[in-house]
Amino acid sequence: MKKHYFLLSVILLQTFFFLVQLKNHNLYLKDSAEYLTEAANIADSGTFYAGSANQEINPALYTRRPPLYPLFIRFARIFSASDILVILLQNILSVLSIMLVRKTALEWGYKRNRDQWALLLLIFTPAQFIYANLVMSEILFQFILILMIRYFLRYLADKKGSHLLLYNLFIFIAAAVKPVMYLFVIPNLLFLAWLSVKGKSVRPVLTALIPLFLVLGYSQWNTMRSGRFEFSSIQTTNLVNYNTYYFLAKTHGEKYAENTVDSIYAVANKFDSYGERMAYLDHTAMKVIKAEPVKYSWFHFKGMVRFFLDP
Repeated sequence: MKKHYFLLSVILLQTFFFLVQLKNHNLYLKDSAEYLTEAANIADSGTFYAGSANQEINPALYTRRPPLYPLFIRFARIFSASDILVILLQNILSVLSIMLVRKTALEWGYKRNRDQWALLLLIFTPAQFIYANLVMSEILFQFILILMIRYFLRYLADKKGSHLLLYNLFIFIAAAVKPVMYLFVIPNLLFLAWLSVKGKSVRPVLTALIPLFLVLGYSQWNTMRSGRFEFSSIQTTNLVNYNTYYFLAKTHGEKYAENTVDSIYAVANKFDSYGERMAYLDHTAMKVIKAEPVKYSWFHFKGMVRFFLDP
């Protein structure tokens, strides 16, 4: 028992939150509906589309939610129609993620006698356990990121090409869970190019091309489906509805922010082409942000700090 007390403590913590969720049955956030709808469309017609098939098609919903989390939900639905199984699987992934981090840390000098401090940190990070009990992609995304980091660290230790390959594959897999990851292929390419020069080997930079080409290929597939070359439409939605709106609300007040965003959408909706509409939204939102670059940079930085305090 003493040998495995860290694992048992993590399982106990995770089980407590799971039981609370079983009682409350409050499994969903706003975004959950689109993930569930896409999972249902995959089951019904094999279509990766986050909107109702009975309503007018919205091209943005072809790309808004990448495919892996809806496929994860679809896999769970094979065994049970209840979303309780989805969160049960996520609770398992959460425990595995924590244990993988600890195992990796042990390989790099972490001492077991510090486990009580790690447990204390977990207790004061309730978001880890809360998100495991919501129909949201965060925990699956986290698990993939941990695998990605683990294989990169193993490559640094042993220089095995298989570990470098898995690291790069997990970059794309992570992006296919949450699109926030897709632009990481650029700094990854630059960093592995530096490793190639430093190590006098082309293998790192060549392997870095794999997630880059996969991202480009997926974006091209989206062009065939929605009519616009993009990895996900969520980036435009976030740029207008969150970055621009909350920046304007902070600097000019909520009423001004609402009126500005409404006017942006009013003009955008006049375009017949989905591509032109999204391009206008991108351009106009960036124009608003660039008008006050110093204020926006400070606003964005504070948002990043708050994210790490309470994601």
